[in-house]
Amino acid sequence: MRKMPFDRENGLVYTERVMKANGHRRCFYDKHHMPSLELPKHPDRGARSLVDMAKGTLFRNTDMLDASSLQGLTQGVIEQLWRWANDCNAVSLHVWQVFARTNRLMVHDMKKRRIPCMRPACLASIANDANMAWLVRLTIKDLAIDMDDAISIRKIPNLQTFYIRGSGARQEGVSDRILRAWASAAKDLGAMSKLELMFLGAQWDLTPHSLQYLSHFPALQVFTVFRCGGYWEEAIRKGQGVAGWSLCNPNPVQQLIRSNTRAGCDLATIWAEFAKNFIANAKGIASSNKPVLQLIGSYNPRNGRKKPRHRDWKDPIFSFQRDTKFQAVAPEATAQPVAKRRKLNNNVGAANYELMTGNV
Repeated sequence: MRKMPFDRENGLVYTERVMKANGHRRCFYDKHHMPSLELPKHPDRGARSLVDMAKGTLFRNTDMLDASSLQGLTQGVIEQLWRWANDCNAVSLHVWQVFARTNRLMVHDMKKRRIPCMRPACLASIANDANMAWLVRLTIKDLAIDMDDAISIRKIPNLQTFYIRGSGARQEGVSDRILRAWASAAKDLGAMSKLELMFLGAQWDLTPHSLQYLSHFPALQVFTVFRCGGYWEEAIRKGQGVAGWSLCNPNPVQQLIRSNTRAGCDLATIWAEFAKNFIANAKGIASSNKPVLQLIGSYNPRNGRKKPRHRDWKDPIFSFQRDTKFQAVAPEATAQPVAKRRKLNNNVGAANYELMTGNV
């Protein structure tokens, strides 16, 4: 900030703010980011409602809102403020977090945050933010990510489930090397310690060879692949697997798809429903009433047309579940056979005896 002289006699100065723009074109999101406000219209002249004035003042200063601002308010007032915030399109990540801490929001009050830029520098700044303690689900659809971008996902601390699906084209995505990097970080650095469900679709460089890395994720329960490369059907038919993991039969995800008779259902919606039910049942909770923050990374079509729904479920979905009764057993030690001694010439044997004993 620089101050320049403007009218010294009257004590006025001109203040100039210099701000550096973000280098990433598609990444302008911080914890106070929100879309354009849609405040209620009011006449240019004459009196207007005090309620409209209060709403305008509140939603223009949401960066100053904290949990203490809502303490002492009744549930009805908090619910009314929450409705106003949604009606005015003023629910930023910061506003959602403040209201979520009041314990007055329900599970249907889901906050979705879109991150078009998945570069490690951008994702790391979000993952290291205290707001990311709310993030438990990650959804990445139709977004090409390179190896560094994919590996940086391990920095998200409280991730419970993630769904990554490519566009179907031969592009960069999750591969055996990336899954091995995640597993190494989980084993050596304690990363992804809360990850329970993993769904990977249309990842052409992901093969059955990656199954050997699953046991390094301490909390992982279900690993699902759909339309991935590497001849999964042939590997499953030959019984190729890994110790401690078994193929789900019947497949819970496939059953959920078949039971869902809605036309044009989206696999991402089905997977989110399955993930919620699976985690709730695994923890002995019928249903959770907590609000959910979901991080979404995908490209937004500029032409406004809706993306086509995925209706073809003929391709099999393979789900592997951790075997809780499995215990790694070390192989029994077996005695090695004694190597045959080579016969030596009598003269050579006598010479060796003299050298070892010193008796001449």
